[in-house]
Amino acid sequence: MALLSNCSQRGWGLRRAALMCATFLLACASEEVGVAQTAVAPAKLPDGTLIPEDEGAAMDIVGRWLDTQQWSEQWQHGNLRGEVYASLAVLAEMVQQQPSLAIGLGQNLYSYFWWDEHRPGGKQHAQDARPDFAAGRLAAEMHLWSIRVAQCDDAALPSELWTQRQCAWRWRYTLMIMVELGVALASLREDPRGALELFRDARSILQAMRNFQNFGQQRMVWKHASDINTNAAFFPGPVNRPIWPTADVPLAVFLEEHASVFAAELDKIVDSGRFEALYWSGEVSLTQFAPKLDDWMPVSIVKNRRRIERTCAETPRTCELLEQRSEIMRCSAKDAGATFARLNPGSALKPHFWNTPRLGVHLGLRTPPGAKMVVGGSSAAWRAGKAVVFDDTYVHSVQHTGDEPRFILVAWFCHPCDRELADVRPEREEPLCLQTA
Repeated sequence: MALLSNCSQRGWGLRRAALMCATFLLACASEEVGVAQTAVAPAKLPDGTLIPEDEGAAMDIVGRWLDTQQWSEQWQHGNLRGEVYASLAVLAEMVQQQPSLAIGLGQNLYSYFWWDEHRPGGKQHAQDARPDFAAGRLAAEMHLWSIRVAQCDDAALPSELWTQRQCAWRWRYTLMIMVELGVALASLREDPRGALELFRDARSILQAMRNFQNFGQQRMVWKHASDINTNAAFFPGPVNRPIWPTADVPLAVFLEEHASVFAAELDKIVDSGRFEALYWSGEVSLTQFAPKLDDWMPVSIVKNRRRIERTCAETPRTCELLEQRSEIMRCSAKDAGATFARLNPGSALKPHFWNTPRLGVHLGLRTPPGAKMVVGGSSAAWRAGKAVVFDDTYVHSVQHTGDEPRFILVAWFCHPCDRELADVRPEREEPLCLQTA
């Protein structure tokens, strides 16, 4: 990325075999953007809204403004997207005067500008769904700057402040963006030098992360960026892996046993045209997980211990079955629940990870060829009636190169080792929960 490459050219040693530590990385960021010497007026959005000097409030205000812009006709079919990006780039130049802008800009650039939407010819195939590399690099720079703002580059930062300021989350986003941009650029074979620089920068960030004791013992087993997951901070040891054996997870076995019921009720709402109506009347995805707003459609069935009545009215047997599962309905893990999900052909889901403990399971319902998921460096594909259990706290992404929509049942549930968020002990005790090394 530009910031780290510029630093390396100034003699910071990024290109040497010896990897630089986190302090040097963030000192370099300080040199690049500067430090405010005098008080300046707070930054403003193009509509004149003041952006407060508070990280959370700034992120929220920028995000709400972007959401309004994204759903406008001018964004979809005009030049508004480019104009909005230019406005964010101007705000990014102000982080030295208003450091609290950094994390909100980084997150919103990642959320709304990951995909390159203005390439000639459009995106007719999933392999054409490529990142916006300029926006991605800027998002990484803003995350890197936010690390310094929050003092997450301080090895002596007390653990309670490390957690409160979500330092692990900031570091992980910085690393993920660099790695995934590098992978995409390498696969395109258009800029091998740029891909190599991104990988070198990512390797330096990973080495820096290994030096922080606040990451716990999990950092000792990180050989690659793909090894990192959130669950390991709560349940250390060999229990952590990207893909789990289906037979070891009772919920997955249950879903497979009743797959015909789920498939029949999905068919009913899809064939009647009710699927899209349920989506648009419910929790519409507001960020660019997929290149187009309607490429990925989740229709919630149960969530956070409650039924979604508008869906259950149309899929009663599905709701009855899911309500029997304590892993979902008696689980306080964030957003534990289940949904039907459609992914259009020629689309993709950007790299992302969950930041609190839980697991996920996908049950294949309509599974045309061409769709696959990568989780923590491991690949998985869907088959009708079969479940894939995975740890969505690893970085994961999806690509669909086929010709027909893919439909699955998704469930998020309490981790089998979790004794705090789960009201009921699992019906099968996971033996690896007892092993911490």
